Amino acid sequence: YVNGNPVISNKVVTNTPEPPKPETPKPQAPAKVEKAQLPNTGDAASYSLSLAGVVTLFASLVGFRKKKEID
Repeated sequence: YVNGNPVISNKVVTNTPEPPKPETPKPQAPAKVEKAQLPNTGDAASYSLSLAGVVTLFASLVGFRKKKEID
């Protein structure tokens, strides 16, 4: 008797689990890389500021010439 239950045989049966099979890794698709882009640094604003500077330069040169003609 084992724990109050009658034992039919003296044979012990054991079960050994099979080792788990390793999963084959699935190939991953390469990540899409976006084209590198430089940041917007305000080129349009720089262009208009440069143009304003050139216009001011010419206006001041014309003003100096007229002042010399008056003297």
